[in-house]
Formats: sequence, structure tokens, C-alpha cells
Amino acid sequence: MEVLDLHTNSIDGSISTHIGDLDKLQTLRLHTMDISGKIPSEIGLLNELRHLNLARTSVGGTLPPEIGNCTSLVELEITDTNMTGPVPTTIGGLDKLTKFWLQRNQLNGTIPTQIGNLTSAKTVMLFLNDLTGQIPSEIGFLTAMTRLSIRSNDLTGQIPEELGDATALLHMWLYGNDLNGTIPTTFGNLAELSLLQMQENELTGPIPTQLGTMTSMTLLDLSYNALRGEIPSQLGGMRRLRVLALQYTQLTGRVPIEVSRIRTLRTLTTWGTNVTSGCPLNRC
Repeated sequence: MEVLDLHTNSIDGSISTHIGDLDKLQTLRLHTMDISGKIPSEIGLLNELRHLNLARTSVGGTLPPEIGNCTSLVELEITDTNMTGPVPTTIGGLDKLTKFWLQRNQLNGTIPTQIGNLTSAKTVMLFLNDLTGQIPSEIGFLTAMTRLSIRSNDLTGQIPEELGDATALLHMWLYGNDLNGTIPTTFGNLAELSLLQMQENELTGPIPTQLGTMTSMTLLDLSYNALRGEIPSQLGGMRRLRVLALQYTQLTGRVPIEVSRIRTLRTLTTWGTNVTSGCPLNRC
């Protein structure tokens, strides 16, 4: 058997340990089923498995470290479940993985440094968990990654400069954590990034002038941080920017003319700051 697809079926129960006997299995889709229990360690015997989807089930327990033996995996989607515990370090063996989705669970512990081995990953979704610790600098090795969401966790520490090496990024969500320190100047390397949300953290220091080179940016949200200084005029280089959210920061000064002149800009929020408005948008 190469494909076992029972999704949206009314079958209940748990995943049998005999799943390991299906050594030719390439696709296992049990999402949106009324299954519970734990993922058996025998899942690691499926070394030809390419697609694993257990989303929107009641599967619980921890993600077994044996998952790292499934070295043919291309898509791993275990979302909206009762999974707890850490992300196992053995995920570093999944270097063919393009889709790494573990969001909306109860995972805790730190993001393992071995995530840097997932060099084929295009989407990494770890949001709405209970992850702690720092963002590992190794995440910058994911140069094929287009979407990263680690929002709504309990992450702390500084955003690593190496994240600016992930130059394929289109969308990045870091908000709703306890990240501190300054915004990396290396974010200026992310020329393809069109959406960046870092609100509701504890970021400090000035807005880097290098962000002005992010010419694909359409939405930039830095609100609800402790950012200081003035809005840099270099942000006027974001010629596609539509939304710039800076409310409830400690920014001062005036809105630069260069920012007011961005023709695409429709929303600029500065309430709760000491920023005074310059020219009306697009009318300078």
C-alpha cells in the first residue's frame, strides 16, 4: 500500500502501532477525523513516507523523535491537535521537507537549532503554541523559505541577524512574543518580503534605515513596541507600501516627507506616540 487517505471519515480510535508494517506507504492522510491517542513511535519505520497529515484531530502526546527517520517526508502537517511537548531535535533529518506545519498545538520548549537543516523548507508554521527561548540563528539557513510564522508564542531574546539571510521570504509573522533588542539591520536584505508583522513585542532602539531597501513591502507593522527615535526618511524607498503601523511606540519627530509621498500608502498609524503628522498622505 502506498496511499492511506481516510480524511473526513467518521472512523474513530487511534493510530495502530502496526502502522509501521506499511513499509511502502508514501501518503498518510487522517486529517479531520475523530482519532485520538498518541502518534506511535513505529511511524519512524515508514522511510518512504512523503506526506503526513494529522491536522484537526484529537491526537495528543508528544511528537515521537522517530519522526526524524522518515527522511523521505516532503509535507508534515500536524496542526490543531492536542500535541504537547517539544519539537524533537531529530527533525533535522528531514532535509527534503518543504511544508513544516505544527501550528495551533500546545508544543513547548525551544525551537531546536536543527531546524537549520530543513534547507528545502518553503513554509514553516509554528504559530499559536507555547514555545519559549530564542529564535535559533540557524533559521537563516532556510534560503528556500517563503513564509515563516512563529507568532503568538512565548519567544524571548533578540531576533537573530541571520534571519536576514533567508532572502526568499515573502511573508513573516513574529508578533505576539516577548522578543527584545533591536530590529536586525540585515532585514534590509529581504528584498522580496512584502509582509512583516513584529507588533506586540519588546523591541527597542531605532527603526533601521536599511528597511528602506525592502522595495516589495506592502504591510509593515511595528506597533506596540518600545522603539525610539524618528521615522527614517529611507522608508520612503518602500514604493509599494500600503500599511505602516507604528502606534504605541516611543517614536518622536515628524512623519518624513519621503514617507508621505509613497503613492500606494493608505494607512499610517502613529497614535500613542510623539510623532507629529507631516503632509497629508500622497499630497506633499
